[in-house]
Order: sequence, then C-alpha cells, then structure tokens
Amino acid sequence: MSFRHHRHTGIDNMMRFLTFVVLVGLLASEAAADSIFDSHGLGRDLIPATGSTRALGGATLATEDKTSSSLLSPFAAAYADRIIVTGGFAHISTNSTYLNGQEQTITTTFPSLSIVIPFKGVSILTGLFEEKLANLKLTATDTTYSHEIYTVKQTRQSSIHSVPILLSAKLGKGLVVSGGPIFSFFDIRTETSTDFASGDLKDTQDIYDMSADGSTLGIGLLAASDRFRFAIFLRTGANLEGEMECENRYAGIYSTRHFKLSSSKSISMGLKGKPVPWLAVEVDYHQSPWSEARLDTLPITASALERWAVGITYTGPHLGIASRYPLLAGYYRQPVDWHDPGDRIYEQTFSIGTIVPIGKDRASLSLSIEVGRREDSDASLKEKFVGFSCSISAKEVWRREVKR
Repeated sequence: MSFRHHRHTGIDNMMRFLTFVVLVGLLASEAAADSIFDSHGLGRDLIPATGSTRALGGATLATEDKTSSSLLSPFAAAYADRIIVTGGFAHISTNSTYLNGQEQTITTTFPSLSIVIPFKGVSILTGLFEEKLANLKLTATDTTYSHEIYTVKQTRQSSIHSVPILLSAKLGKGLVVSGGPIFSFFDIRTETSTDFASGDLKDTQDIYDMSADGSTLGIGLLAASDRFRFAIFLRTGANLEGEMECENRYAGIYSTRHFKLSSSKSISMGLKGKPVPWLAVEVDYHQSPWSEARLDTLPITASALERWAVGITYTGPHLGIASRYPLLAGYYRQPVDWHDPGDRIYEQTFSIGTIVPIGKDRASLSLSIEVGRREDSDASLKEKFVGFSCSISAKEVWRREVKR
C-alpha cells in the first residue's frame, strides 16, 4: 500500500500541534464523563449468542448442549451426531444517567455463528465469534481555553473477532479433549474532528485506522460422571500484528506504521452438577484471553479480566411446560476494561430464557432476556441495560430421508 506525503508549512505544523494539545486535554477531561460502556478502546468481553449460552450467563464450559458449542463451550461439539449450524445475535440497550444528569441510550448488536461437523469420532468446531467490542462517541464544545469557540467530536469503533478450528473427541466414557488454533482479527477506527464556529479557521479531521491479525492455541479437558462434569480450557497469549494508517485532512498528511497487540495466556474452568435429574447447576470461572493487553508497549487493560458465572437449567414437571421448554437462568459478574485497578467498574447481569424445539427436533430456537448494571467502586457512575438474544440452531435440515 502506498501513501501520499504532502509538504506543509511551519504555520500548518504549529496549528496542527496546538489543535492536538487542545484535543488531548479536552477529550481527557470529557472521557471520565462519558458512558463507561466501552470507554477504553477494546471495550468489554462478549458472551456469544449460541444456543443457551447467554440465557445461562455464559456458564456453559462443561455443558453437553451441542447447540451451545462455542469458544465458551468447545467440549459440547464432541456430542454432536449431525452437522449443526447455529446463528444468533444479542441486542443490548444501555441507559446512562451520568452524562451531566441527562440520560443517554447506547444500542449494540452482537452477532455470532457456530458450525459443528462430526467426522469419524472427531468433531470440528468453527464459526465467527465477537470476543471484544467497543463503541465510543464524544462531543464537547470548548469556550475556556481559547477565544475561539469550537466543537470536538470523536467516534471510536473497535472489535476483536475470532475463528476457532477446534477438534473435540471422546476418550472413553467420561473424558473429552478439545484443542486447536484460534485465529483472531482486530480492527479499530478513530475519527476526531474539530469544527470551528468562526470561518477564519479551517476545520480539522484526524483519522486512525488500525487492523491486525494473529492466532493463539487452545487446549482443554472435560471429565464427566453421572452427576458431575468438570472442564478446563487453556489459551496461549495472543500476538497480533498489523498496520496503522494515520490521516490528517487539514494538513494533508498520510502515514502508516507497524504495531503489535499482545495479551497474556488465559484459563477457563467450569463445574456442573445435577443434584436431581431435572435440575442442573453450573459455576464457571473465565479469564479473558485479552487480559493485560498491550498495544506495542502501552498497557491497555490494567490487570486480568475475570468473569464468574452461574447457570441453572430446570426441566422438572413442577412448572408445567418446563419439561418440554426448559427454564434457563443465569448470572455473571465481570469488570469492564479500565486502566486503574483501584477504581474498577464492574458489570453484573441476570438472565432468563428457554429453548423451543422446531421441526421435529431438526432445529431449535433459544431465547433469553438480560437485565444488568455497571457501576464503579463508590457508585458515583452507574448504568443500566436490558438485552434480548435469539439463536437458531439447524441440525442438518437440508438432508432428507429417501424412502424406497
């Protein structure tokens, strides 16, 4: 890729530098007042919308539900006897009352896709999963540091998508192994514009466009008995490499440079029990693979991002239709990305849902509703959000039995 390089005068350089200084100060002062949702670039971990995963709060590492096969439950793929394609999305609406006492609503949609292919005793799990997402919009008008009145606007969108190629196989009656490469793709785009009220000064716009890719390895083991299942899954640290393109449209400057995005290794563990045949409870611990992330040498997340989750599945006769349409409930708690570990912002969510069989068990529909909140340690910054997720799993529906 080639980039144009234009000459500019010393006055242009000085104007650009002064504008940059003002922008940094202005945005830094406004960042604390912005929604805590995705306020630091990489954003927050996402629970994929596959099968009953979201209804159970992401506590599905030890599950045998084939439609929930994902990065959070790779062992479930080993129980598939047919090709299973699952597509889902979650729609989250966030309401923040922190911005100058006024309410702000942020809406986000999270897609996910899972494909399980059984082949001679080994199942292949692949798909497209969104593990991180960030959306940030800042708008501020300055009248303090300059006799000129101007408005600064910044928009930032970033995401990390991962495509696993995980092989899962049963070893004997109660053991399942799963492992393989996980390919990740990072993308971030930031646009900052300054609109001067006076026509004497020219408006500016800076654009940063970054993308990178790389791979990690994942490996894990599931041990199952009649009443208990324990799973553990390890992922190596990520090392993504890519290019960053910078553009200043006011001065006509274009440049590019190489960068690296790295993170530490991670571990996930899940314990599932069935005290009675119609009730299952699972408790999961999940350390984000994007914990302690660094952009070159700059830390992005201060420490490990750890999520605790509990999922309950009820299929008993006491609630009428629960034996046909299981009742699912979940809870999780995790920190949102934040630089200062002493003032972390936590997110906690309650969820409820069910699974509806379709077409004589050739497909299923998973539905869930989530209600949660985010707040910091002294409760001075609060947000509430409501989410809805829908997932459809097709079990080799394109094949039909041929009667002779």
